[in-house]
This record gives sequence, C-alpha cells and structure tokens, in this order.
Amino acid sequence: MNVSFRRSVVLAVAVLGAAPMAAAEVYFVSGANLPGTDFTNLQVAIDAAADGDVLLVANSGVIPEAVIGNKSLVIAGVESEGTGLRPLVTRLAVVGLEAGKSIVVRDFQVFFSSNEQNYFDVTDCAGAVLFENCRLHAGVNQQNKPISVANVKNSAHVLFTRCDFEGSDGLGTPGFGGTSTATIGGPGLVVEASSVTLYECHVTGGKGSVAFFYADSPILPVPSSGGGQGIQVWSGMLNLVGTTVQAGAGGAGSDPATGGVQCLAPSPGGAGVRSFGTVRRLDSQLTGGAGGAGVSCFPAAASGQEIVLLPGGSVMSVPEAARSLEISSALENGGTCSVALHGAPGELLTLLLSFTPSASWHVGLKGTLAGQPPYVTALLGPLDGNGALAFDVPLAGNLLPAAVDSLSFTAQAIAAASSGGGLLSSPTAVLLVHDVPHVP
Repeated sequence: MNVSFRRSVVLAVAVLGAAPMAAAEVYFVSGANLPGTDFTNLQVAIDAAADGDVLLVANSGVIPEAVIGNKSLVIAGVESEGTGLRPLVTRLAVVGLEAGKSIVVRDFQVFFSSNEQNYFDVTDCAGAVLFENCRLHAGVNQQNKPISVANVKNSAHVLFTRCDFEGSDGLGTPGFGGTSTATIGGPGLVVEASSVTLYECHVTGGKGSVAFFYADSPILPVPSSGGGQGIQVWSGMLNLVGTTVQAGAGGAGSDPATGGVQCLAPSPGGAGVRSFGTVRRLDSQLTGGAGGAGVSCFPAAASGQEIVLLPGGSVMSVPEAARSLEISSALENGGTCSVALHGAPGELLTLLLSFTPSASWHVGLKGTLAGQPPYVTALLGPLDGNGALAFDVPLAGNLLPAAVDSLSFTAQAIAAASSGGGLLSSPTAVLLVHDVPHVP
C-alpha cells in the first residue's frame, strides 16, 4: 500500500507533472530577507509572478496586505521551525479570477487590522480558489459596525479545508444624549451569490458586547449587543462537511449588583447559520450562541438557533460520516511525505491525484471535487480498527527532475457511501519543490 502510493507519485511526476509545470518558477518571500530570498514584499512578489508560479512565504514579520488578481498561483506559507508559526497578513483578497485559472493558498493567518475594510475577500472569481490550514481572525471590532472576517461574493468554486474563522466581537460605544451604540458580533463567514464548501473547518461568530455605564454615569448607558451569526448566506450555496459552526454569545445585561447604575437588558445569541440560500450538511454540527446573562431586573436572553432559514432558504442533510485525508506540504526532494486518513474501520479508499484544481459539488460522490481529470489513482487501506491509517513515504532525491521547479497537485480519497454512490474525503493541496527554505 505504501509502495503503491509512492509509485503513483512517481508516475504522476513522470507522466503528467513534468511538462505542464516546466515553465513555473518558485520564489521565496521573506520580509526578514533570509538566505535565498527573492522578494521581501509579498504584494510585489504576487504582482511579478506569472501564471503557474509558486510563492513560498516565510513567517517573518506582519504582511500588511496581499491582493491576488487574475493569475494562477500557489502560495504556501513556510512555518518557523520549532514554533510552527505561519505567515501573518492583515488583509488577503482574491479578485477577478477567470474561469480556467486557480489559486491555492495554504498555511496562512489573516488577523485583525483596525481599518474598515474586510480582512479576507474572494470576489468575482469564476476560477477555483482553494484554501487550506488557514486561520482567519477578525479580533475586536474597532469601527462601530459588524465586520465579517471572511467574505465570498460572486464566486463559483471556493473551497476551504481545515480553516478556522473567527468573527469580530461587538463593541459598545458611549455617547451623550442617548447616542450610545453597541455593535453586534460579526459573522465568521459571509457568502453571497457564491458556491462555497468547508471541509473540517471551525467557524465562530463574534460575541456581543456587554452592557455597561461609561464612567459609572447614569446618563451614559451603553446597551448590550447580540452575538454574531456563525455563517451568513445571502444567496448561493454553502456545503458543510465535517465542520463545526458556533454562533457568538449575546452580551450580558447590567444592574447595580453587577456594577451598573441601573438595569440594562442582555441580548440574544446569534444563529449558527442564517441563510437565504441553499445549505448542505454532512456530518457537521451547528450551534446557536448562548443568550446574554440575565440580571436581577431582566432574565437571560434567548439562545440562538442552530440554523435560521429565511425566504428562499433551504437545507439538505446528507446522512454520511465525513472522511478525512491530509498530506504534508510543502515537500522537498529527498524529504518525507506524511499521509493520514480517517474513515470507517476496515475501509478501502481510492486516492485521486489531480494537477488541475477545482471546487465543484458532485452529487454522486457526496462532496466537492478538488481536482479535475486526468487522475492518478492508488488504493489505500484497509483502515485499522479505529478507522485510521497513517504512514510516511520517503521521497527520492531526484523525484522532481532538475528541469522542473515545482509540482503541485490536489489529493482526495473516495469511499463507498452507505447511502449509495461514493463519498469524497476532505481534499489536501500538496506542493513539491527542490528545497524548502529554512525559516528559524
């Protein structure tokens, strides 16, 4: 089984990988100008790169902004050795990607900045946009309005695997003459006119703000605010596979016993998913946010629902248990490839390797295909009594030919579905280069 997998990778490189990837360049981006650095600025590197190029990005300082336009790229974070920290960018956007092109981003953090724009956007993209092992975190809202950490708009093929989304927490702002405001928690993800799939992700709506009195003044009451939705779907399709969604809790009330000057009411928790569009659920847990804590003069506020369907909204539950696949990346010649599978005890799975990224829901395979044909296949299994299989594959020192700078592919496993047809595992995007830079 290990030999079969190894031979499949070699075959993929020799037969399918070498020719299409020969023109691609690999660039190392490091703000600290580490040895081997090609660019010290990620945006400059993105602008200079050609279709098919690869950017390896070091965790070395905060990256202020990165906007990816209409070109196919693989952008992979290189974690710091010993700490495992990933590159941190305060805003990441993919805009205007045409059909037939693809973006793959792996191992990044997108963290709060105090501007009013969104932190993470995929907008007007007809091509495939794949993210893996990314953390998208909005922090505390500083702009007196609910801010979503992640927004996908007018985009047809967007896929997240093992990503964490955290919406902004609400903020209470005092004002004179009854002008105090309290912003509700922001959603972890907003989907509009798009098709989006989440595999093994964790999504959290922002918490509502707690009621209080500014400077203990009875004329400066600041009300509590509601918890944010886990995910807001305005239109389009949301597919959840092996994913947990937790809405934000509502803010607590206030009374003299809790430090207030008078009574202020608590606020309700958000909904796990609030949708005008179509939602598919496969082995995913949705939880409404807890209601804000009550006080002596007000009871606790209502908890949010797991899902709220609005006009035009629908939900479909797929009665299957999710399957998981993860392959280590970035890989280098002479290195080691680690493979981990999770499914049903004793199960055999078929592995698909593809060199053309995709992200389209396949009804017959009960999941989103992350790659297009042609495929290189391998049989994996059987899984052990706990439904797991993990092994390492040593890679030859000349696995990637000298004339080829990189090889990138998506991998996904197919199992037999108990309800008939097939069942796709979570996908994983893998990159092979000659050498992975050392990042201390």
